[in-house]
Amino acid sequence: MQLEPLCTVSELRGICLWPSGTQEFPTEDCDEVYPGIFLGNAASASDIEKLNLMNIGYVLNAAHGLDASLNMIQVLSPEEYQLSGIVFLGIPAIDMMSYPLNSHFGTAVSFIKEGLVAGKGVLVHCKQGISRSAALVLAYLVQEEGLELQEATRVVRSRREILPNDGFLMQLCELNEFLNNKKGLSSGKGVLVHCKQGISRSAGLVLAYLVQEEELELQKATRVVMSRREMMGS
Repeated sequence: MQLEPLCTVSELRGICLWPSGTQEFPTEDCDEVYPGIFLGNAASASDIEKLNLMNIGYVLNAAHGLDASLNMIQVLSPEEYQLSGIVFLGIPAIDMMSYPLNSHFGTAVSFIKEGLVAGKGVLVHCKQGISRSAALVLAYLVQEEGLELQEATRVVRSRREILPNDGFLMQLCELNEFLNNKKGLSSGKGVLVHCKQGISRSAGLVLAYLVQEEELELQKATRVVMSRREMMGS
């Protein structure tokens, strides 16, 4: 018997498009979508003085890169942030449905958690603060705060207009399923993580678990998985 998924892309899209049913765009450069977590656009990461006033000590650029044709941005250099006492992380994610954003979930979640534990605000941004950065914040809320994905999406959407692309929403649904199934490990049960071919999306989630929970370096985790199954990014 095919079990019903815990959430679906269409369900999440409906939450993001509430209440008008059509995509709306943020009216502010950044918004505090969860205590200490700010979601914003490129402009929100450019004003060091304002970041300091907001107690933002960690900045994650989810669109880090120089290829403007792919909507990649580098607002300030890592050195400029460092000189101002701000910890920076750049993730070179492309806003495409086929992009394996889940390969960055573990890194992003750890970075956000580190900033909050340090008592600092964390700004997660991309070009518009709608898709890539929003998906990473949702991954954090599901993985670290224990929110169900629908609840996490409602929380963020109530504070900022967001709409991750359908590929990212699917990867978040898979993360949500995986985290719920992970409880089986503590009861001595095996956990199957799968996608259509078992080489990209599901592999990314397994790697994220090994890095986050088993504290393996990403290279070692990759070698461990590849020694037992072929995998590749898409």
